[in-house]
Amino acid sequence: MERNDVIGKAYNEHYDVLYKTAYARLKDHDNAEDAVQMAFLKALEYYDTYNPDKAGAGAWINRILQNVCNKITQVERNRGVSMEFDEELADGVYMTHEGDQLLDKAIGHIAEESNANTRAILTLYFVDRAKPREIEAIVGLSNSRIDNVIWMFKKKMRGLYA
Repeated sequence: MERNDVIGKAYNEHYDVLYKTAYARLKDHDNAEDAVQMAFLKALEYYDTYNPDKAGAGAWINRILQNVCNKITQVERNRGVSMEFDEELADGVYMTHEGDQLLDKAIGHIAEESNANTRAILTLYFVDRAKPREIEAIVGLSNSRIDNVIWMFKKKMRGLYA
């Protein structure tokens, strides 16, 4: 498949879930739309780094989207715009930036031993609070496989911090 075909297919199949993921992270419709758009533009720009044997296009673009969302959040924090209040209102759970970083670090540590899909699954589930069915649509793996990855991560985390 050609570059534009792969990215176009990923856009058609995953835009809605990627938008929901971005909105869950950024809590702003305009920023979420911009983030998804930037992620697809970066996917086009860096298509030569995409390896379909490692991860599906949806998982690869989701990882790009995570980086874009991190950059947008960083820029907003540097401007003095705080998203902490909105996060607390949105889900009733206050998670500090440090807590978010620790979770991301733990996911990275566990996922180092695994493939790109594992990191995408864990990031979508724990950081973006996506449901397994939404994750299934992005990474193209079965719901039972996704549940197994999450279960194994929780098991490893219990072992590390018990």
